[in-house]
Amino acid sequence: MFLNFLRTAAERHSQWRDVMDPLFSEGHEDAGIHIAVLVEPYLQFVLDGTKTVESRFSRNGCAPFE
Repeated sequence: MFLNFLRTAAERHSQWRDVMDPLFSEGHEDAGIHIAVLVEPYLQFVLDGTKTVESRFSRNGCAPFE
């Protein structure tokens, strides 16, 4: 359901449509996407290229992974 919402939203933007369309094509039924939830000021840093990678590592398995 959420992927269909994203696909509908992406159809209005050619750059995102090009990214999303392959996820729904034949042969990619098992494809998935990673959703990042960002807050300011980090969202703007990613959008303007100031920040390129965000990684968090933990020795303890916790939500959302394991």
